[in-house]
Amino acid sequence: MSYFKEFQGRTLTQQERLDWFEHLFKNYPNSLNELLRRFSLVYNNSTSPKPSLEYHFSVRSLYDFFDEYGFYIKIIPEYYETGINWNWQIEWYLPNDKKTKNNFLGGTGLYGDNGEFPMRFKAELYAFEEAFQLLEVKISV
Repeated sequence: MSYFKEFQGRTLTQQERLDWFEHLFKNYPNSLNELLRRFSLVYNNSTSPKPSLEYHFSVRSLYDFFDEYGFYIKIIPEYYETGINWNWQIEWYLPNDKKTKNNFLGGTGLYGDNGEFPMRFKAELYAFEEAFQLLEVKISV
């Protein structure tokens, strides 16, 4: 599902972050262009992002971006005697259903129950990639 391999308990390097953005641009161009428009960033008409792109918005702003498109990302901790594991899920309202507007009617499964995400940022990266994929489908229709 995701571009990333195992992190082995470490954060991403600068090069890994840039590789992730290039991967997103290659696979989800419409979604990434929406993100660029949202943050008024200039895309340089190439197939890869500017090296400084990742510094123009925060992780919090990615949550807000997907909220605006109706994809609500949840990162949920599970506590164990040996540590914490993080799960992720994306939920959304089904359109034009006025009777049940306050209930989430669609969503992904809950990912992470097998201990794949010992660090929150790893769960977030996988969730963001899934959200980009969902948005790509939504705006391409």
